[in-house]
Amino acid sequence: MSERPKPDWRWRSHAIAKVFLAACALLFTGACGGDAVGPRIPSGTSLTLTTTALPLLDAAREGRYATWLIDANGQAHPAGAIQPGARATITSSVDNPKAFEIKI
Repeated sequence: MSERPKPDWRWRSHAIAKVFLAACALLFTGACGGDAVGPRIPSGTSLTLTTTALPLLDAAREGRYATWLIDANGQAHPAGAIQPGARATITSSVDNPKAFEIKI
């Protein structure tokens, strides 16, 4: 008589892992459904920041860093200038901005 084949544990563990990952994906999808909404930021709100990774600029040749607030329509609004390493306070002129950018 022939010997019964041994189960291939690698195949079985891969199948179990796939089922586990599929179950996790379903749970996370159900738990995280809907639109993500961040905190509401009314105009007039201040943000204090200090940059640590921006290189210094030669103001005469390169200009300066400017901050911008982006509204829900994608329109950029100036929020002031900042100096690398220095503390700066930016006051929002936009109700509930969607993004904050630093550009040269």
